[in-house]
Amino acid sequence: MEDKKIKGIIFDCIGVFTENFKLVQFVKDYNKNSEKEDEAIKLMLGLWFKARVGEIDSNLFWTEQAKFHEVTVEEYKKSFTEYLGLRPKVITLAKGLAKNYKTAVLSNHIKDWFEDFLKANDLENTFDFLAPSYDLKVSKPDHKAYN
Repeated sequence: MEDKKIKGIIFDCIGVFTENFKLVQFVKDYNKNSEKEDEAIKLMLGLWFKARVGEIDSNLFWTEQAKFHEVTVEEYKKSFTEYLGLRPKVITLAKGLAKNYKTAVLSNHIKDWFEDFLKANDLENTFDFLAPSYDLKVSKPDHKAYN
């Protein structure tokens, strides 16, 4: 007979703990120069895809984005974080589940944002296992991310 007990719970980060997750929409909303919208999207995605698997330092992602949009890194990060928003009830749920189940986070987010997110929401020691794509060097949905 198959054991149907829950063995563990894996959370994604963006779109689960956060309200929004559409990077292209953030760029469209944030970009102040509509003539450069395509360039802004291309830059964001190009840097994001490299930073999320650790091919470039996440600080380079923020620096290049801020430079393109002619703002400070702090301003850009703040706007990005505010855009993502939080789902406090899901964060509370995850903390509660972690008391009774093995839990993990499998995320495609970039290093400094993910680490800051965990710290800001007192989640650093909540999960049994953290599997960010920048450590795995591969991102979801690649099956290697789940091994």
